[in-house]
Amino acid sequence: MEKTLTYTTGQDIRDLRNRLGMLQSDFWKRILVTQSGGSRYETGRTIPHQVLLLIQLTYGEAKEAERLFKELRNGKSVEKLEAVRLQKSSRRRPRPSQLQMGTV
Repeated sequence: MEKTLTYTTGQDIRDLRNRLGMLQSDFWKRILVTQSGGSRYETGRTIPHQVLLLIQLTYGEAKEAERLFKELRNGKSVEKLEAVRLQKSSRRRPRPSQLQMGTV
């Protein structure tokens, strides 16, 4: 079974937080991220892989989080997780500010 993360983009995480009915401060505090840092992630800033793993373990479905935790505990590589995240984020459209500034 290929390892993947369910929540990989800021939009995915914002949708999850809204489904849970949580404020940014409460959601991000549980994984030791400030509210302002979480807000930046939700609006497009690159999310560190470690933060994505914590989100999956903390807020993901119990069965999936348990599987991921076991894989991590057994020393399995999480490089595929990073590759999936990078692949998904490369398909994201550039922000309007990037287009205006010519950074894309």
